[in-house]
Amino acid sequence: MKNIFMDTSSLVKAYHRETDSDKVLKTLPEYQHIFLSEITKIEFVSAVMKKVNKGDATEKEAMQAIHFF
Repeated sequence: MKNIFMDTSSLVKAYHRETDSDKVLKTLPEYQHIFLSEITKIEFVSAVMKKVNKGDATEKEAMQAIHFF
């Protein structure tokens, strides 16, 4: 199996349906380890909450995504 480094924008696609989410979800099982940047946690929460502010997700959906992350 291979390893992958994921940036925050790709990671968000795995937790919230948007363009290219299917590609990300289809690709993930190919990797044994997924590496993230130290700042990814902060960026992830920010990106998910931005979706709430824009009306693309509910606060409940955002909290679930953050919890599972």
